[in-house]
Amino acid sequence: METNDGDGPASDVLCGEFRFGPAAAPLLRTLPAVMVIRGGTAPALATLRGVMALLQLEADSSRPGAAAILGQLSSTLFALLLRGWLEGARHGQGLLAVLAQPRLQPALHAMLEQPGHPWTLDRLAALCHMARATFARLFRAAAGTPPAEVLTQLRMTQAARLLAQGRLDAGQIGEQVGYRSEAAFHRMFKRHHGVGPGEFRRAVRRQSA
Repeated sequence: METNDGDGPASDVLCGEFRFGPAAAPLLRTLPAVMVIRGGTAPALATLRGVMALLQLEADSSRPGAAAILGQLSSTLFALLLRGWLEGARHGQGLLAVLAQPRLQPALHAMLEQPGHPWTLDRLAALCHMARATFARLFRAAAGTPPAEVLTQLRMTQAARLLAQGRLDAGQIGEQVGYRSEAAFHRMFKRHHGVGPGEFRRAVRRQSA
């Protein structure tokens, strides 16, 4: 946290970075380049200020455990920022637009937590306490794509992460992300990533060598 002197109103600037694993990629791709949260539209503003004050105290401290506390507070800050932005922004289409609608959140949370589960439209609609046709219409309007396509995107993201880890073969990974047929998994992976699972893994190894 840095404070600069000047003739205008006092401003505090907090600088930092967040690092995410591959599993977060589908959501991160839908984030805007800049998120602006204004006091008049963010109910969590007071909480944000409190967390930022704690971050400043810990950043300036050399007490034991400061690094661990900073990590936890940073995660909390990001969650609060995202919530404030979701509550105050006008969204286009995408996963964040789905996440901004409480009625659709149960389905998206379920797919994010268990992308390999054999989800059906009926089951996802039931999680949201909606009729199948209503759920499909509202989800597509928010996401810009049907639930099945969102589920496939999440599965392919998880598959890419597992391939990069290198502990499972392509058949095991395909089964883990919800494909009974290895051939079907290969076709879908190539459609989304441009190369088959084997070439994708080799490319990751070359980059890390």
